Amino acid sequence: MAIGRMKKITLIGPEDEGKKVTGFLQETAVLEITRLKEEVALKEVVPGKVLQDEELAKRLKKLDYLEETLAPEKKAPQKIQLSQKQFSDIAKTFDLNSFYEKVKELDARIKKRKNLKKRLNKLKESLSLIKELKVPLNQLVSTTFTKIGIYKIPSIQFNDLIKAINKKSPYFYLKIIKQDKKESLFLILYLQEQEKEFLSLLAKYNADLQKFPPFHSTAAEILSWIEKRLVKNEKDTLQLSDEMKKFARERNKILVLLDYYSSFKEQENIQSSFGQTKSTFVLTGWITERALLNLGKSLKEKFPTIALYSREPKKGEDVPTIFENKPLIEPFEAVTDLYGRPLYRGVDPSGFLSIFFILCFATCLSDSGYGLLLAIFSLIILKKMRLSEMGKRLCKLFFFSGLATIVVGVITGSCFGDLLERVPFSPLKRLWGVIAVFNPVKNADDMMKFFYFALLFGYVQISFGVLLKLMRGIKGYGIAGLKDFAPFLIQLGLPLWILAFLAKKSVLPFSFLGGFFFSCLSFLLILALGFVVFRQCVEQKGIFMKLFWSVYSVYGMVVGNLLSDTLSYSRLFALGMTTALLAIVMNQLVSLVLPVPYLGLVLGLIIFFGGHLFNLAINTLGAYVHTSRLQYLEFFTKFYEAGGRVFEPFRIEGKYTIIEGSGLRI
Repeated sequence: MAIGRMKKITLIGPEDEGKKVTGFLQETAVLEITRLKEEVALKEVVPGKVLQDEELAKRLKKLDYLEETLAPEKKAPQKIQLSQKQFSDIAKTFDLNSFYEKVKELDARIKKRKNLKKRLNKLKESLSLIKELKVPLNQLVSTTFTKIGIYKIPSIQFNDLIKAINKKSPYFYLKIIKQDKKESLFLILYLQEQEKEFLSLLAKYNADLQKFPPFHSTAAEILSWIEKRLVKNEKDTLQLSDEMKKFARERNKILVLLDYYSSFKEQENIQSSFGQTKSTFVLTGWITERALLNLGKSLKEKFPTIALYSREPKKGEDVPTIFENKPLIEPFEAVTDLYGRPLYRGVDPSGFLSIFFILCFATCLSDSGYGLLLAIFSLIILKKMRLSEMGKRLCKLFFFSGLATIVVGVITGSCFGDLLERVPFSPLKRLWGVIAVFNPVKNADDMMKFFYFALLFGYVQISFGVLLKLMRGIKGYGIAGLKDFAPFLIQLGLPLWILAFLAKKSVLPFSFLGGFFFSCLSFLLILALGFVVFRQCVEQKGIFMKLFWSVYSVYGMVVGNLLSDTLSYSRLFALGMTTALLAIVMNQLVSLVLPVPYLGLVLGLIIFFGGHLFNLAINTLGAYVHTSRLQYLEFFTKFYEAGGRVFEPFRIEGKYTIIEGSGLRI
């Protein structure tokens, strides 16, 4: 429920220590480094120029090649989790150059086999056309007196071609090699002196010359050899692939090295943010007050020549925002961040939000059985899956919300609908009847109590939001912040005034609200409304605008904040009733199919598990969406101001790895 205090620090030291300090800061991950131009006091110091290390670029190129070559068909989306020591040990012990040369040589051999397979298949496809030809291919060559060739022509034009050739010359030999409805393949032999005429005819009828290598064997013999060669080539390829799989087992180390050397590249890049003179470097950045002390001690031990200066943020500076909450509050930071990070000097609503959010959620879901399942599912996902920080927070959020739902479900007497009432075990049914406070599904009076509870809950949360706005105004502006006291008094006093009025008219039995209390409250409300009107008359220009905003401000406070926003919380009642009723419907469907012979039990189990899981999923989604909506639109709008910037310390940003326990302890 707190925003961490930030400090702006400046580090100055010998130029030759710059690279080491950068690596240390990246490992500790507590400092957000800023550009020097942001620091006016250091405007005379020029930004440093850093040339990229050629060896680093070569290693990253080799690693990119290895990552691509050893990649599985389906890349695993999960990151590798390892400690800082394991991360460093892999970089120190892995022989990258030797591994790269072996993989490169093996990859070249595999590619050679694949290219050979392509060439053989292409030749096989070509020779398959003339496999019936019993002549060695080296004999299909022209002589001094004759020309020979094998042509392919559309079958529809083949007869026309033969007729045209017969008219042109009787001196030729033509043999059909292969023919179907689509194409015809034929061999033709004609006189050398008639080459122009024959080529003209062949071109006219779209005959396409087929070229074949001049082998000393027939096409059938060559095809037989190709088949044997393909089998051997496939065997060699599989053997080489098995060898490559052995190297692929080391792929995780390659991914670790990619992150390791990429971190050095980031160090090179970040040094361009430094300032430098001939002999010193200067860097500035933001750090939390809690981490500053430990960073100072660590720098003093490791780099005694480095000077560290710190100061408070100045007005107008772009200060990042970081949350510093207890573990129980941290999950609700995810809800706040989805709306927008608060300003540095603003309010962190996560703590207030935690109570209201889980109560809203639990009221929407309102079934102890569903709450138990949600808590179990969330815990399993949290323990078994590797999640991002946001994912972990959302899982914890659903876990806490599930626990709260169990309590609300017990109060409203709902556990998988009316399942416990259907169980033929009297002591359990009696116990459940005693524990349940009210049952809105079966009792009309209880249903109205549930509805009134939802509205009362909404009124309390909205009023609390208005109170927070008042407190924030007083804290930020002092006496001037009391301008928000009038809206708070109207928000709090108008419902009491209505109750007091009804008590005065003897509609309600609360006699203590009538008389003097009613008169005092009426006077205070008139003063509050008068202040609102007076303020608008002072701030607005023109008689029309003064009148309009005076009326609209009062209307907005009464109809907007008090009535409309409070009535929005009726969705808690609607969603809670929907969950319970759908669960009861599922149970009723099960009871209808159970008497069916043979299939009754199977159908009953399918409907029970499938129906309740569907009801859990759809209503959990509804509970989350509508609860978030109430927080964002009805609660946050009363006091919360987003627009802050997330604190982003310079760290090892692992594309493939998660370093456990990285960062400086604060």
